[in-house]
Amino acid sequence: ESLGPLLERSWTIDRIRRRLSLRVPAMARGQLREREASYYWLGNAGRFNLSLIANAPDCQGGERHAQAADCFQSRLAGLPGQLADSIERQDLPDHSRLRYWQQVPWKDRQLRIRHLHLYLALQGHWVDVHASLVEPSATERPWFDALGDSLELQRTD
Repeated sequence: ESLGPLLERSWTIDRIRRRLSLRVPAMARGQLREREASYYWLGNAGRFNLSLIANAPDCQGGERHAQAADCFQSRLAGLPGQLADSIERQDLPDHSRLRYWQQVPWKDRQLRIRHLHLYLALQGHWVDVHASLVEPSATERPWFDALGDSLELQRTD
């Protein structure tokens, strides 16, 4: 099934004083759960899933984007079906980017899931933008792997 056209989508996350934008498929549904200590948004468009989480750092340190990526990457080995040799990482000036494959059993076969994480350290919070795509087609894979290129951050204060 096609994911449809890509649209500019924005989320305002007050605790980091930023509006974050990405070009993503139209979300069939999205849900925001904001608590005193965290911001959590989850959306879905068929085989495409997206979550945005902003909360206190999970590991020591926490002021650099790469520290958030280090923390998560150290936990990847425990993810069922994660293909260790598929990890790709880029530490960029405004975020860190991590991509990898996961293979999970489903019915009578193995599903391949492509994952992308964009990590930001802002205002004492870590932001994890996590996208996943189940069984990406040859035409979807380049778009998905470049999804981080559409990331835009705007100050809101």
